[in-house]
Amino acid sequence: MGLVIGLLWGICAALCIWKADKKYSTDKKKATVLIVFFSVFSVCGIAGHFTGSEALVMASVMLSSSILCMGLLVYAWYQVLGCKTSVPAVYLRYNTYSGGKGTRSYAPVFRYRYMGQEYERQTYESYSLRKINKLFRPGEEYRIFINEESPENCVSKRKVSFSYYIIFCLGVVFLLMYVIMIFDI
Repeated sequence: MGLVIGLLWGICAALCIWKADKKYSTDKKKATVLIVFFSVFSVCGIAGHFTGSEALVMASVMLSSSILCMGLLVYAWYQVLGCKTSVPAVYLRYNTYSGGKGTRSYAPVFRYRYMGQEYERQTYESYSLRKINKLFRPGEEYRIFINEESPENCVSKRKVSFSYYIIFCLGVVFLLMYVIMIFDI
């Protein structure tokens, strides 16, 4: 199992390196953190497999899962708290994202101006189709929040979704399981 997880994390690190110049061109810090994260846990999984170290395999599986789950909430806070400046924006449409078992989420796309430059961006958060149609009407103006340092980052509300807190709790459970397995409590 350690080898499979190690290879999986290695592939994720390689994909981050490959995409670093494209997707993360505006924020090299995020790309670097992800590359280091995936590389470290890839080495843990592969080394754990070949040395027979259950502690390394568990670090690769449980600890990495815990950090990812808890990191999502921290990243969501970072995104929301960074977007402090309120600007008028026109709602244009939504982008559709497919999830597991036929679920879909919808992220609103706005056009706005900041410091003389026009932006057309989707917000960080997403909604159900029913909720997005209730909240926004194409062509109408709304107040959104942007990050002054990266004006292309925007949110329609300064609140982190409850689902991130649930995922964070799952991360805490993984962390507790890891501690119990390592220390045989």
